[in-house]
Amino acid sequence: MSLQVRHDNQQAIRCYERAGFVRCGLLRSHVHIEGAWRDVILMECLLEATG
Repeated sequence: MSLQVRHDNQQAIRCYERAGFVRCGLLRSHVHIEGAWRDVILMECLLEATG
């Protein structure tokens, strides 16, 4: 699974990390919000295959 979160949303980032997500990339100036371009962090969580 993967997700994208604004870099300044530290509360959400901590929540995702507690759920097992890790940072895997950064999209610089990816979204335009309230008159400014914002960075977005890419996160992923690898699911283990079950037999």
